[in-house]
Amino acid sequence: MTEPDATQPTLDDPALPDAAPPRRPLWSLLKVLGVIALASAALLFIQRNTASEVRTASIAPEIEFTTYDGETIRLSDLQGQGVVLNFWGSWCGPCRAEAPLLAEAWAREQDNGIVFIGLTYQDTEQGARRFMAEYGLTYPNGPDTGNKWSRRYGVQGIPATFFIDAEGMLVSQHRGMLFSAEDLMQRLDEIRP
Repeated sequence: MTEPDATQPTLDDPALPDAAPPRRPLWSLLKVLGVIALASAALLFIQRNTASEVRTASIAPEIEFTTYDGETIRLSDLQGQGVVLNFWGSWCGPCRAEAPLLAEAWAREQDNGIVFIGLTYQDTEQGARRFMAEYGLTYPNGPDTGNKWSRRYGVQGIPATFFIDAEGMLVSQHRGMLFSAEDLMQRLDEIRP
């Protein structure tokens, strides 16, 4: 066995510049817990400030937007009629799948006291106009500029559809794609004036 060379530093030599400090598992754990606590507080703050104003069986939050045709639409101006409010995007596959169902229902219901309105969610005007032409969406549609209205309605994914009665009460909501004409008809009957 050879003896260590006195000129060579050993691992526990304090003079080593790259020597790792002793581990402090408790300190590391406290740092991780602190980061988790800060992240949780930030998420809670964000959640409280972006909370939906929508509650079923409550007054539907007001919206006002300008359609792609330049018309100003206010939800409060539509009182006396049932309103179907649909959030969609041209890039959204489920929105494409439900668009024919909405277009058909609008064609059938537009003279029966029910109004359809659409708001595009994170879309371009060019994409939205192509989508509307492709699916024959002739009811009023416009952009949700800055996601103002989708935040107010608590939309976190599209499609999302809200059914508002003639008194301006939110009767029901459907998050995700509308699958059947029967379900849509039942919801329309609930808001029919």
